[in-house]
Amino acid sequence: MGGQPYYVLVSNALDGAIGVYRMDRETGALTARASLETGDAVSALAPSPDGRYVFAVTKGPKAGGAGIAVFAGVDAAEPFSLLHHTPIAHPLAYLTVDPSGHYLVGASYHQHAIVLYRVTDIVNGHGDPVQVVGDIGHAHSAVFSANGRDLYIAALGDDAIHAFALQTYPTLTLEAGPTVTLPAGFGPRHLRLSASETRLLVLSELQGTLATVSRNPDSGALGDVQVAPIPDAISHLHPGAARGPAKYASKGPARPATCLPPEDHHVEQTRAHTFAPVPDTSREGDVWAADIHVSPDGRFVYTSERTTSQLIGYRHRADAHAMGNDTAEPAIDYFHSAHTETQPRGFRIDPQGRFLVACGERSQLVSVYRINVEDGALQRVAQVPGGRGANWIEILAPR
Repeated sequence: MGGQPYYVLVSNALDGAIGVYRMDRETGALTARASLETGDAVSALAPSPDGRYVFAVTKGPKAGGAGIAVFAGVDAAEPFSLLHHTPIAHPLAYLTVDPSGHYLVGASYHQHAIVLYRVTDIVNGHGDPVQVVGDIGHAHSAVFSANGRDLYIAALGDDAIHAFALQTYPTLTLEAGPTVTLPAGFGPRHLRLSASETRLLVLSELQGTLATVSRNPDSGALGDVQVAPIPDAISHLHPGAARGPAKYASKGPARPATCLPPEDHHVEQTRAHTFAPVPDTSREGDVWAADIHVSPDGRFVYTSERTTSQLIGYRHRADAHAMGNDTAEPAIDYFHSAHTETQPRGFRIDPQGRFLVACGERSQLVSVYRINVEDGALQRVAQVPGGRGANWIEILAPR
């Protein structure tokens, strides 16, 4: 009963470190284990599917600007030991590994491009890409189909989803496919495939709602777009606008990168000592959605919204092939919201779909929520000290 604990990794940009926790599969309890130093600000994490590596996007002088730090994976002899820090030419907002574990794709928001790398090159310190595809306005995220053939890119500046096919023979290349246009001002940020891969679920950073795009799982072709209503929890906000790089300022003594003892759980004291992104007061009432994840069984979809510091839950109706008529009823229904850590840029659902772990860019706490298996509602069950500028979470299961 129970099985081995999960490992939870949290990127703490302002500490230049990744916090490592062990997570009890039954209770959701987190125990701090280590702090992995990157030296530079760290953001997106991308574990390889075979458990050999964890790739971390960095920005700062250690890599001469943009870089990818390579750590040994959860199944390595020495898990999470730093193997290499590889400089790259394109600063990345997002990084993902294809299902084969051989290739990396990054989204470069400010250079309006996606970048294809070989894993072996990055692991060995060679940052030259195999291919750079430009003219993708504010490329923000990338997701592969389970078979590794299809790649979908959210382009916030284009209000579009760009589709590609990953070709490995006779040459390694990303072959451009059709583009799906979203409503003007939608601002797609992150995206996920449904459990059966018959829908692509797309989060709007600027409106805070979700688009569902029908998908043929055999061909990978995308079809009709359906946009859910704006959830009640954020209906009082104004539509947002694309933002530039975050600016930071100290708001009290910095908490050290190493994790604090378990008894140091005083919420008000912890929040009084922060080092955080400076809020843009001109946009205090704007929608600023961030992340999206789907429960493993496909029934529930969760998003995060940074202006109100909320996690927002949706029920995901049966997939199109099971319904027989994709437009018969809405694919997504809003049902729940829960307040969470301040400015929640990243969160993650555990592989069993029992717990959700969230962090905030302006909080030094990490929260764990139990997911009600009946209705998907979130109940906070744990809250532990974290780091500064927390922005990304991965949950890894040892094999």
